[in-house]
Formats: sequence, C-alpha cells, structure tokens
Amino acid sequence: MGKAKQWIDPYDQMNRDQQTIKRAVKEHWEAEPCEVRAGKSKSDSRRFFQEIDDYRYGKNPFIASFAKFQGAHNLRVLEIGLGSASDFIRWARNGAELWGRDLTQASVELTRERLALEGLNANVATGDAEALDLPSDYFDVVYSYGVLHHTPNTPQAIREVYRVTKPGGTARVMIYNARGLVFFYEWLVLCLVQRKLFRNIREAVFYHNESLGTKLYTTKQARKLFSQFSSVQIRTMVTHGDALDWELSDRYRRVRLIRVLKYLARPVKYLRPLIPSALGAFMLIEATK
Repeated sequence: MGKAKQWIDPYDQMNRDQQTIKRAVKEHWEAEPCEVRAGKSKSDSRRFFQEIDDYRYGKNPFIASFAKFQGAHNLRVLEIGLGSASDFIRWARNGAELWGRDLTQASVELTRERLALEGLNANVATGDAEALDLPSDYFDVVYSYGVLHHTPNTPQAIREVYRVTKPGGTARVMIYNARGLVFFYEWLVLCLVQRKLFRNIREAVFYHNESLGTKLYTTKQARKLFSQFSSVQIRTMVTHGDALDWELSDRYRRVRLIRVLKYLARPVKYLRPLIPSALGAFMLIEATK
C-alpha cells in the first residue's frame, strides 16, 4: 500500500458547511439525474433510455474505452453515482457481478427500471460516497464517472473508493480538470450574469455549475487525492462542453444572455479536434491498489 501524502484542500474555506452542501447536491440531482434531459420519449421507456445513451456516447465516445465494460464478465464491479444508468446497464450486459450506489432515489429508480426492462439483476440502493455500506478489499473494479467532485468531502469519498477496492483491483474515476476550457467559459459568462468578476474559476464553478459545491482539480492535486494507490495513470480529455456543444439545463436556459452566447458560439464545436487535451474538462484516472 502506498503511503498517503498530506492533502491540502483548495476548497477549505468554501466547503465549511458540508451538510448544507450535501442536501443541495441531493436536491439538484433528484430533480434532474445526469443527462436525463436528453430523453425526449417519456411514454416509451426503451426509446427514452436509448436517446439518453445516444447523447452520452455520441458526445463522449471515449467512455467505453476508459470504463472497459467488455472486460467485466464475472468481476465484482461497484459504480458510485448512477445518473441515468447508461454506464451501469453496460456493466450488467457484460456479465459483471454488480453493485450500484447513488445519493438520490431518482437515479436508483431509473437504474432499477433499466435493469427490469432487460431482465438483468444488480445490487442497487441509495448510498453516500463518503460512507459506503460495503465491505473493504472487495471489488475488482470501482467506477465513478463525474460524481466524486460533487460530494462535499471528495478526499473522504476517494478514501472510501480505496477501502472497498481489493488489492490488485482498479479504480476508474472521472473528475473535473481545473484547466478545462468549459470552466473558463462558465467563469466568464456566469460572472458577467452575476456581476461577480472578482470570483475566480473555482468559485464560479463551486457556486454556479450544476449542483452547489462542484469542485475542480489539477492533475497534481488528483495525484495527491489518489496517493494511497500503488499506481495512478491520469489523462485529460476534451469534451463537448469544451467545444460549447451541449444542451443547456433548465437552470441556464432561462438566462437570455447565456442562450444568446451559446447560439453565437455554435461554430466552436467544429474546432474540437484542435483543442489540446490539457484543456479538456474531463480528467480520467485509473488507479491500481
């Protein structure tokens, strides 16, 4: 086991009232699980989920190669944070012995519905990433995509990831990259709207991106977060967000300035192949215990 390095939390001041933040995180994702807005066919469950999947993997085709769904047969896999269950159902289809935990009942219900539609089974329940109700040294793969930067105590959540991963097992985690272009855009636009130009990018994202308390990390900080693991590989990926090619949530669709700027920025999506990976918003971490 690697020796953990001292963690200096860049969010120490903003993150004082963690219970309030966790309640806000839960309320946000209960109201709208990740990417559920891409599902338009509410009356046809299969088509509804297919629309969500088409959006997710069309915008981010690298997810499958990172997750390695096809290698999951007979492996014990835990997914932390279920969203609309796009990734979870792929673990199930590929024969994983599967567990799923999410802070929200909404995502748990969506996941159970997807499993039932395909006659698949998994251990799915609500749960807190910072205090998992699961055994230590148990899972071959612990997977969490775009989730752990939302929980108030991200270092504690990653300690839990380490605890439940078995020796020789792998954690595959995506968290947000502080150098991502999309967060610069958000700082520029949101601080104009809020008239708070004195806020830095971390503050803008913490208070205005998705749920309250969203955090960004540099690759150096990510290595410290995962320093208990014996080996850590990190790469950053340019996303549809960095190319301004995403569907606005209801929260931002109501702001006329944001709608106008997004409309004017439509040509940027064609520049996505030219954006350096270091400026990608998604940080993909593969850590071996």
